[in-house]
Amino acid sequence: MSAQFAAPASPFGQTPSAALPGSFPREYIGTGETVIYETRPSLVPYILGGIAYLIFGLIITSAVAASVAGGANAAGAIGFVIFLFIVLPVISILIGYLRWTRTSYAITDKRALMSTGIFSRALTDCAHNKVQNVSLRQGVFDRLFGYGHIIFATAGINSTRAADVIKAGGVFWLGVKDPVTTRRFVHEVTEYLARQQKISDYQDMARVLQASGTPMMPGAAAPGNAVSYPAAPSKCPKCGAPLTPGSRFCNSCGSQLA
Repeated sequence: MSAQFAAPASPFGQTPSAALPGSFPREYIGTGETVIYETRPSLVPYILGGIAYLIFGLIITSAVAASVAGGANAAGAIGFVIFLFIVLPVISILIGYLRWTRTSYAITDKRALMSTGIFSRALTDCAHNKVQNVSLRQGVFDRLFGYGHIIFATAGINSTRAADVIKAGGVFWLGVKDPVTTRRFVHEVTEYLARQQKISDYQDMARVLQASGTPMMPGAAAPGNAVSYPAAPSKCPKCGAPLTPGSRFCNSCGSQLA
């Protein structure tokens, strides 16, 4: 583990054991952007379906081979069953493995990211100030094999399906190892950095207003910054008579003052 992750001064607490420094492609990290956490998913969810399909296929192939043994078309029937129930599952496992080797996740000081793809790369990201909720989805098999799915949801997302989350601008981490600790960690990171971004935006706005000479709204001024207010009129705008400070009506003509 790098010194960056082990630093006791970190405001995010203990880094999850699944941290894998250097695992996320650096070509997707912007200039001045700092990686806080990066990891790769568990292999299990990428090949579990193919393995289950293969086991089922071996049972079916054995049954078919026993039933057609000695028949005229036995070779053709067995060959078709082997292709359907053994070759295709093996291909599915290989594709799942390749997807796993090309998938990685990261949290930077600006956004949550996911990189995936076999022959080409696809990047999904979401800025911290857009994240409304960081949730964990973990089914029975997920708990059994020690992984879960972390969802970075943006406003309006009411689905936990990966396609729906990504379509709505969120990020879906499939098969995260040490999911409970990771969810806690990334939630604290996104909350902290979103607050820091709001503070930075406010400070930028204050500097712009100060440079332009525009006073900030009453109650919104930062501590130590003076707020100026328009001076009250000294003469009645109707008759020009001198006004008593704080008066709502002109003593001379009786006009109501603004």
